[in-house]
Amino acid sequence: MRYFSQLFMIQSKIRDRFFKKKQTVLNYDDEFNFDELLERFDIPLDSHIFIHAGLKNIKQISKLEYKSIVESLIQSIQKIYKPSAIIAPAFTPSFRKCGVYSKLYSKGEYGVFSEIFRGIADYRTDDAIHSVSIISQDIEKFKNLNYDDSFSTDGFFGSFHKNTYIINISTEHFVSTYMHYVEELMKVPYKDKSKAVYKGVIYDENNIVSSKIQTNHYYKFSTMINRTKVKSLFLKNQYISYYRYKNIEVSCIKVEDLVRILTQSIEKNPYYLVTF
Repeated sequence: MRYFSQLFMIQSKIRDRFFKKKQTVLNYDDEFNFDELLERFDIPLDSHIFIHAGLKNIKQISKLEYKSIVESLIQSIQKIYKPSAIIAPAFTPSFRKCGVYSKLYSKGEYGVFSEIFRGIADYRTDDAIHSVSIISQDIEKFKNLNYDDSFSTDGFFGSFHKNTYIINISTEHFVSTYMHYVEELMKVPYKDKSKAVYKGVIYDENNIVSSKIQTNHYYKFSTMINRTKVKSLFLKNQYISYYRYKNIEVSCIKVEDLVRILTQSIEKNPYYLVTF
């Protein structure tokens, strides 16, 4: 076991050189259309749609400002799919060190899309590390969940796997925080929940402060999810839809399918999700 742990850490230190991606310069296209970008998926009406998006390539092609891009994406999704909710990450991993989370003022720390979406959303959850922003006319169903344990079965990710679809728009790799939920659900051996407890304070939507103890997740080793392998698994089983529109890659997967197939894979190999 000690030998395996040492090998795990040594291999993880050299992995980054194999995951670098070349930058692509895209040309302006005055016929870029957000409806055409998003309209090809089979998503039922009144679903929950969780979005991860990269904006740089879309800006190169459309010449629009970032806020206009985000607004256009939301408008097209609302028009095409009429979802019950549109959801995006507003993650604040800095809470692990600073111990302060403000629902009003803590910036989403994973990209421009996350931060702009947060500014126009109707609601932000109480999770101090993995909060999400939500646009919906039915916010009440997202309240009163367990926001003290990010990946508990009664938290956001545990409560919203059915009727939820993940759309990735121009992301470098396949992205879904639900993979962390599956790791916790399956109690994978490379994580230690006892070391994932972080203490601090939370300022609510009325700027009232209270103490906050957030259970999140913690890797025993310096590792990462093998997103290429996961994407190949979903494609092989035809659970994910991929296409390109004017060199912008878009994908969609139903969360229920994601959870089921990854659970089955981890049952066979507890280290299935990660690369060493």
